[in-house]
Amino acid sequence: MASLLNVLIVEDSPDDAAIMVSELERSGFELQWQRVDTEGPYRAALNEAVDVILSDYTLPQFSQERALALLQESGADIPFIVVSGTIGEERAVACLKAGATDYVLKDRLRRLGPAVQRALDEHRERVRRRAAETQLRVVQEQFARAQRMESIGALAGGVAHDLNNVLAPILLTCELLKMEAHDPDHQRLIATIKSSAERGAELVRQVLSFARGAEGRRLYMEPHHLVREIVNIACQTFPKSIHVRARIPNDIWTLAGDPTQIHQVLLNLCVNARDAMPRGGDLTLTVENVPAAAAAPLAAGAAHAGPYVVIKVQDSGEGIPPGILDKIFEPFFTTKPEGKGTGLGLATSLAIVKNHGGAITVQSEPGRGATFAVWLPAQTGEEPMAPAPLDRHLPRGHGELIMVVDDEAFVRAITKQTLEAYGYSVLTAPNGVDALSVYAQSQHDLDLVFTDMMMPLMDGASLMLALRQINPQVRIIAVSGLTTPDHQREAMDAGATLFLPKPFAIEHLLNTLAETLRRN
Repeated sequence: MASLLNVLIVEDSPDDAAIMVSELERSGFELQWQRVDTEGPYRAALNEAVDVILSDYTLPQFSQERALALLQESGADIPFIVVSGTIGEERAVACLKAGATDYVLKDRLRRLGPAVQRALDEHRERVRRRAAETQLRVVQEQFARAQRMESIGALAGGVAHDLNNVLAPILLTCELLKMEAHDPDHQRLIATIKSSAERGAELVRQVLSFARGAEGRRLYMEPHHLVREIVNIACQTFPKSIHVRARIPNDIWTLAGDPTQIHQVLLNLCVNARDAMPRGGDLTLTVENVPAAAAAPLAAGAAHAGPYVVIKVQDSGEGIPPGILDKIFEPFFTTKPEGKGTGLGLATSLAIVKNHGGAITVQSEPGRGATFAVWLPAQTGEEPMAPAPLDRHLPRGHGELIMVVDDEAFVRAITKQTLEAYGYSVLTAPNGVDALSVYAQSQHDLDLVFTDMMMPLMDGASLMLALRQINPQVRIIAVSGLTTPDHQREAMDAGATLFLPKPFAIEHLLNTLAETLRRN
């Protein structure tokens, strides 16, 4: 039984109310109770903590039907027991149908204690069941969201593969055109095309980093360079009614991570800030060093224990309502009108920052703007895993025979043309089946196989396994537009000597080729 029972008694007779209280205390309940007999005090009592309502059927200025109706209108789930000396069987059944929990006759009040206990037990069971149903709905929503994210991941992978197949020949063509073009204006146009293709490749990697968990590069970053670039973009593209400012001390620590991904995070936050200020306002970016001791309680949820660089994006816009503040990082959640936002910007930003060992915190009040703080681990000694510098004196071939296997005709053609321009001899095949036939005829002359991973009839992994059966020493470069760690491991497990992600610049292609040929 409850240790303290809050009882609301709807009864015009103080003596009858006292008898009910006495009976409940005899049954072992410890009570806190009040008696009302009119509608006004009853309405006020419903706003207080009430565990059970005991109501007479008929009162001079009130009634059980009205009391029950008011309870139902309030939406409160409180057991309602009719206690009457005049109610008959037919009226009692009508009360139960109307929503009353039980009824007890005044001349049989020994039933009151068990009736109240049963009503309380049923109420607790309803509360437990509702909580379970709520949790089930949450789990079902999370499962549906996970399925949707899995579908998006699969779609993103397919789109990335196709886009990278489009971008790869553009990058190689740019290099070939630069060899032929001597006009400075033509050189500038080629450089613009190459830069746009490289930016497109970076965007594809960003999509994969969100949808499939692809990891970015880990390089040294100077935060002030990133922030100033974002400020320049905002000043050039945001409405003039938005005043953009930056506060960056001179002694900011270095970061380690993928500059393009962090650039995306900051740009997402600035675009959200712009949208929160439709009538203009102030957008301020600040950077500060936070020592380990000060960062510990602030960067909750971060994987890094140590000093941080914190980049804050502050706006003077409408602010974020408290009711949705804990939902803003959920995938697909957005307050923007249809067609104005996908609901993936903040989710993507949080995923990127967490992959860098950091966290994002937010402070906001309606009408007072919002401040997003990006916490990134400061670089304090460990050398980042940066790619080895490329040899700008591009290595040339000396007639080595390369077989290029790719189902995209344009990719095959431009790769063949590029390699021949740098001194290699090239055979081609459109799929794994044809490649095995070519290899069988020319295996003693072939120096290296250059194969895509995703092809019809026989994919790259199957081709490499078959080639290893024929010649365990064959050199193979696997290439793919899918560049996640899982795809790279798949290629290496199937027998690749090296893996080269699409799209690749000519220096990556030639250096990877030269390194592979040097291997026994």
